[in-house]
Amino acid sequence: MQGQRVVIPTPNAVTLEAFDVQEPGEDQVVVKARTTLISPGTERAFFTAAPNTNATYPLYPGYSFVGDVVAVG
Repeated sequence: MQGQRVVIPTPNAVTLEAFDVQEPGEDQVVVKARTTLISPGTERAFFTAAPNTNATYPLYPGYSFVGDVVAVG
């Protein structure tokens, strides 16, 4: 199965990339997102190199979404 995700490969660059979704391991699930968001506060802190961040690249932002479980490990 293929998925898509937002990636920040380098400072000041954002792109969408395809990736292979792995089978879930024990105690894991795969969730197909219905809708998602990227927190403007957290990611802005990385873009502006705020002192409380230590961004390493590539950065895969986003951690809030709603979806359907499509596989269970």
